[in-house]
Amino acid sequence: MAPGQAMNRLTQKELDNLAKLYLTARDRLFDTIVNYPGVGTKTYSNTVLQHLNRELELLKRASSKFVDTGIPREYEQGLKDIYSYFTRNNLLMNRPEMWADIHTDAVYGIAREMQYHVDQGLAQVGRQVMRYVDTARDEALRASGLLTSGEKVAAGATTIDMKNRLIEKLQAEGFMTVQYGQGPGAYQVPLDVYANMVARSTTREAGNIARENQLIENGYDLVEMSTHYPTCEICAPLQGRVYSISGDDPRFPPLSVAFSSGYHNVHPNCRHVIVPFIESLQTPEELEAATVKSNQPMKDTRSRQEVELYKNQQAQHRQARQDLYQYERYKARLGDHAPKGYVAFRRMKNTAGANWERLEKTYRAANPKYDRVELNGIVISKDSLAKIYPDADMLEIHYLMRAHEEALKHGLGTGNEKAIAINIKTGDNLFAIGGTSNSAAIDVDALQNSPKNSIIFVHNHPGSSSFSGSDLEVLNVFPSIKFMGVQAHDGTIYSAAVGSGRRVRYREVNYQYASIGPKHSGVTPWKERSHKIIEELCNHFGWRYRRELP
Repeated sequence: MAPGQAMNRLTQKELDNLAKLYLTARDRLFDTIVNYPGVGTKTYSNTVLQHLNRELELLKRASSKFVDTGIPREYEQGLKDIYSYFTRNNLLMNRPEMWADIHTDAVYGIAREMQYHVDQGLAQVGRQVMRYVDTARDEALRASGLLTSGEKVAAGATTIDMKNRLIEKLQAEGFMTVQYGQGPGAYQVPLDVYANMVARSTTREAGNIARENQLIENGYDLVEMSTHYPTCEICAPLQGRVYSISGDDPRFPPLSVAFSSGYHNVHPNCRHVIVPFIESLQTPEELEAATVKSNQPMKDTRSRQEVELYKNQQAQHRQARQDLYQYERYKARLGDHAPKGYVAFRRMKNTAGANWERLEKTYRAANPKYDRVELNGIVISKDSLAKIYPDADMLEIHYLMRAHEEALKHGLGTGNEKAIAINIKTGDNLFAIGGTSNSAAIDVDALQNSPKNSIIFVHNHPGSSSFSGSDLEVLNVFPSIKFMGVQAHDGTIYSAAVGSGRRVRYREVNYQYASIGPKHSGVTPWKERSHKIIEELCNHFGWRYRRELP
């Protein structure tokens, strides 16, 4: 293998670890920004600032550590590679120590250059994040007519607006991004991508400079650009050619043609490296072929197949980046209900199984526009449902809300009950059957033939009382019911679930209901009496029972 073809394994490992650190920091900070309470307050801004400074300091330290170890190691590796190459081919070359000052100065310059670019990127990100936080707050408050100073902040929908505006800004304009380039052609690069690009480019450059310096000091002038497949349209015309480092050899183009940016690589993140081209090791035919190839017109000669392969690789990289943005949207909306990290999210998405399908449904259902509904002054909210259905996940809460809304709407319109059963996995109605003013029919076959804990069962009570004994007999008899709810016409919500409690023989529930009833005969009105009866009944069986008053 020619010298300079492979990066040091330890350097590669450190680069991978550095990339993970940046991605993790991005994850943690994004989580703080979208999930920390009190959006819009000074406390919130100060907390974000504290977290931001902590994350940026951690990244600065990690980058500095890499600069102090990875750059010297890669430079030294370049020197070792080229010295070994000359030794193997019985060529004379002074050991690198002969030119210690030159190499020390080169390493210092490369290291400082990388640290400068990383520090600049971190500083840009710090200013950007706080600007977004402040701007999103002001826009939301201004829109609601509440722009003030100090700790004052709107509640309810306005707070949600602030959070949503901030997320929109972060997604549309970039979160933790660094501007790359100047003028009209400038574009934003995510900080983790930028830092990784700087680190990889600098390590490649370190190896190239090491080989250049060692060759120059030993009187050699020719180098060859490595060849990679597939490659980009920039590198395609340059690779595989022989170049003159000094530019004084008329047979070959100057190296400055390939390294036109002023850096010792073709472009950021470039894999191409230079290796020695020694005339004494070439046959006359090989030297002639190299001369001809090196002076061919600088144009892209890639085959259609190579172009397509390269495009596909780049598309995969872009898809990975889009997946990251998608994960951030999911994290912003779902909070702790989203996968723990980007890697877990992407693994779930690529698997495309039932878990991914459910996550997609949960994301759509978690849209703020579905957070509450109001019918004739009665409000049903996801917050209230989450209190009385503590074991339900976000998607189940969404289905429960839909069932409670449908039952209440029917009841307020007709004065009668309606029983609704929803499949927890699909969200489909198994049945929705209207009844009388004090009873509702059920589809026994649907309840009996469904898997355990696969159904949400909700009905309404025009009289606003709690469950009847017959209601809970249905809950007991059909293990398919995971949650049972009653939507009262006065806005009260009741819920019951067997959970880890015991199921009993048929008619036992009604028997206990009849036994407990007289003990609470003095409680009025009936709404409160029914609540006391059901509360004691569920405690007796070890079932979970809750009531949420309007």
